[in-house]
Order: sequence, then C-alpha cells, then structure tokens
Amino acid sequence: MKKFAWRLQRLLDIKNIEEKCKTMELAKVTKILEETEMMIIKHKRMLEQIISEISQKNTDDRLRIQEFFMKYSSGSDEIIKKLIQKMAELQDKRKKKLEELIEVKRYREGLEKLREQAKTKFTQEQEKQYQKQLDDDAGMRIARKILVKN
Repeated sequence: MKKFAWRLQRLLDIKNIEEKCKTMELAKVTKILEETEMMIIKHKRMLEQIISEISQKNTDDRLRIQEFFMKYSSGSDEIIKKLIQKMAELQDKRKKKLEELIEVKRYREGLEKLREQAKTKFTQEQEKQYQKQLDDDAGMRIARKILVKN
C-alpha cells in the first residue's frame, strides 16, 4: 500500500514554524509591556513613599524637603509620562502581533483541515483499490477452478 504524501505539507510545516515565531514575538512584547508597567508602579510607589515620609517630618524640615521634592517630582512625572506613552505603544504593538498570530493560526488550521480531507480521500481510494484487487483475485481463482474441472 502506498504511503500518504500531501503536496502542501511543506507549506503546513512553514506555517507551523511561523506560528511559533509569532507566539515568541508576542511573548517578548508582552514581557516588555509588563516590565514597563512594573516600572511605572515602582516610580509611583516611590513618590508616594517620599510624600508619606515628608508628611511625618516637622514643619521646618518639611519645607526644605518639600521644595526638593517638588523639583524632583517634575522629573519623575516626565519619566512616568514617557513610560505611559511607551506602554501605549507596546499595547498597540502587542495587539498587532496578536492579530498576526490569529491570522497565521487560522491559515494553519485551514491547511490541517485540507490535509485531513486529503488523507481521508487517499485512505478511501486505497481501500477501494485493495477491495478491487481482492475481487479480481477471487475471480481468477474461480476461473481457474472452472478450467481445471473442464
């Protein structure tokens, strides 16, 4: 019996590799996005901690520290704004990567369905040929028996 060989198998293999690559790209972008979010949280917590420490100081110390904090906080706010902007860009990039992954996945799944259909058709054809061969062999045996009797 012949072995099943599908013409589009190479394309299916390429799409499997492409899907794995897209998945890894998506994971990288997601990781960077999470790191950026953690940096934003870290900066905000640091500011909150400084504010709580300032509020616990006495009045004389508090004024000097507040002045320094106000200068520092504007720079820190800029950093947070840039991180938020970077996070928005990363979210857009992640969304695009996810759409690309879904598209490749659908294409691959379609190819797999076509492969299964082709394999089913191949198996049916092989069974028909096998059955025809059995019928021919049985017919030949019967014909030989008839010839031998005569």
